Amino acid sequence: MNAPSRFRHLSALAALAAVAAVAACSAQSSGTSNSGSIKVAITQAMSGGTPPGLIALNEQINGGFLSYIDKVNAAGGIDGRKIDVLQLDDQTDPSLALTLTRRAVEQNQIIAIGSISSAATYSAILPYLKSQKIPLVSAAAGFLSTVIPVNANIFTVQTPLEVQGAIAGKYIVESLGVRKIGYAGYNDLGGYSWAHGFEQGVKAAGGTIVLTDEFPRGQTDFSGLITKLRNAGAETVAIYGSPTELTAVLQAADARAYHPTWYTGPGATDPSTITLAGKLAEGVYGAVPYQLPNAATPQAQLFRDTLDKYDSSIVKGVYTEYGYSAAQALVAALRGVEGKITRESFRAALESTKLDPAETLFTPQAVGPDSHVFNSSLQVVQFKAGEMTAVGGLSTGDLNMVKPYTV
Repeated sequence: MNAPSRFRHLSALAALAAVAAVAACSAQSSGTSNSGSIKVAITQAMSGGTPPGLIALNEQINGGFLSYIDKVNAAGGIDGRKIDVLQLDDQTDPSLALTLTRRAVEQNQIIAIGSISSAATYSAILPYLKSQKIPLVSAAAGFLSTVIPVNANIFTVQTPLEVQGAIAGKYIVESLGVRKIGYAGYNDLGGYSWAHGFEQGVKAAGGTIVLTDEFPRGQTDFSGLITKLRNAGAETVAIYGSPTELTAVLQAADARAYHPTWYTGPGATDPSTITLAGKLAEGVYGAVPYQLPNAATPQAQLFRDTLDKYDSSIVKGVYTEYGYSAAQALVAALRGVEGKITRESFRAALESTKLDPAETLFTPQAVGPDSHVFNSSLQVVQFKAGEMTAVGGLSTGDLNMVKPYTV
């Protein structure tokens, strides 16, 4: 089923008009909830001042999430009850994200948030989610600082960013043999968390970070960064950003004949980087917390088959895997609820959920009262000949290998 028209959003206009319509994720649904449905929400930036590149990535996250939910609904849902997904368009505005989330909870009676668009959105809505005891099951909640100590309502299907950064730092020093390293990344919680782990990983492996810099989302001019990196003598540079920013960095470096080894965080380790950067992406290293979308494994094939059947228009990228994996965890917990499905019973079920490794794109970790992290996997990749190629196998990180980032 190719159903891109199902992307309907509760936006700023709807919030001001006090509209409380539920956009059902399934193409077969009427677009409104019914008494028998189970209601959840996802919030992504899909309009307003959101950069087109970010909208495209958020469409992938939504596509992965909704395709898996469509698959479940087509098979009868949860004990005969369909899952309705209210899609919130926060337009990269934290205050709007909070307004829409509040409306979804208070008027639509959602039991959970299944995905969020950014660290800024996460920071804005977290206090409210905690006060209302709304479980969050998301890849975007992948910060050690939010899961250690355990937050009762937060569950992540992404390897915490600090752990990803630490593994990256060690890999650059130990496997690439580089000692002088530069870093630049987002000036938000996501960027700071990954950088925090990265610095610890580099130091533990005996390397030196010769330059650390930051930039806002959407920056396009990186000429100054390239000058600073060259002057610092950085032999390998790690970039934490999206495919759009990484492409701009590579273009600025190429224009100035600066050619270090490049390593990118999970945000730009995606096929869209190849589309945007072309030959400049050749040789770039990166890592993702899942199997590659094109992996020759039963789990990746199941992922591709689901996308082909329920939304063939969506790119089969890593961002699609984020949404797909969040939906898997959410559904597994719903199936484990004993008795009436409420926020409280759903949260309790999440703590005892065991994901099936035959279906997940990562090596599932045991969750419980002491850990709400489903995933600590990482796959190192390299862009080669227009494709993302796995370097080695899927590894599992240690949540205790690095300290959480704190403000």
